Amino acid sequence: SILSEILAYTRIKDAAPKPLPVAALVADALEGLAIPQAVTLRRSIPDDLKALADRQLAVAALRHILRNAFEAAAEAPPGIVAVAAKEEKGAALVEVQDSGPGVSAKDAANIFSPFFTTKPRGLGLGLAYARKALALQKGGVTLAPSKTGARFALTLPAA
Repeated sequence: SILSEILAYTRIKDAAPKPLPVAALVADALEGLAIPQAVTLRRSIPDDLKALADRQLAVAALRHILRNAFEAAAEAPPGIVAVAAKEEKGAALVEVQDSGPGVSAKDAANIFSPFFTTKPRGLGLGLAYARKALALQKGGVTLAPSKTGARFALTLPAA
């Protein structure tokens, strides 16, 4: 499992972006993810919003962000993970907000660095993978300001 994650990070393929519905990318990313029983998922994604994305890379990046959000939200039950999307400045913006403990100012500077983790059993490649995979598609991911929990803003070019 550890070796597989390291190989996935180091061998990210070149992106082949196509116009894809953002709602479908989020649905694919959620498929197979375990949503903790004490966590509620809320979605607000326009059906007509499309992004220029490589399906495999975009889904994997979203899955890493969503997995972290579910784990964080489960730490403070009842937890909430909200996924919202909109078009903004020529980009498809997907925001993932959780009700967990948030990211400390000390850790915020390092969270996208490979092998940085605050989890006792974490490898520290999820956020690094997400950033690299989205960058290959002319997108990105940032930790956005949030009053509670953590909020990640993912962008891909709008289609």
